[in-house]
Amino acid sequence: MNKEEARKHYKKLRSLLSEEDRVAKDQLILTNLLKAISFKNFSLLHCFLPIAKLNEINTSFILDNIKILFPELKIALPIVDARNNKMYSVLLKEDTILQTNALGIPEPLVSIEKSIAPKDIDIMLIPLLAADMAGNRVGYGKGFYDQYLSECKADVLKIGLSYFQPLPELKGIAPHDIKINILVTPDQILYFN
Repeated sequence: MNKEEARKHYKKLRSLLSEEDRVAKDQLILTNLLKAISFKNFSLLHCFLPIAKLNEINTSFILDNIKILFPELKIALPIVDARNNKMYSVLLKEDTILQTNALGIPEPLVSIEKSIAPKDIDIMLIPLLAADMAGNRVGYGKGFYDQYLSECKADVLKIGLSYFQPLPELKGIAPHDIKINILVTPDQILYFN
């Protein structure tokens, strides 16, 4: 299956999940994520927030749990500048106000001038629609994360979260596509590289 076919297929599959199914799967993903890695070994986590209308994994729920279990871990959230096709990260604080942007993404109401350097991030939870058995991922096709990841340090830990099991192989992977290191699903944890 090529990336465009996978994008269409998994968008449809995800749209068919009931709220009850998603809540149960979110809990299993959190459980597996906490089994996969120890957040105490990291200082700065970048995490996407879910686009509710697209039935994305509820990372708000996941972050709430991570903040309780690892209060010393700093968390950064993305801000997307769609005009320049660029993404930034800003620190999440107690008083951070979120607003939904034109793409439906909740993001901090903070100037991008307060963004942090991509090289400061140790670990990232990355949105995806699907992944394959080699760690290749399919997002929405805008390239925000590939561009951002290209600016991160080489050893940043890249974790993809998915409701679905990986495909055997994705075709049409471009040279600029950056793989994930770990895929966490409700049923399993897969390590790549």
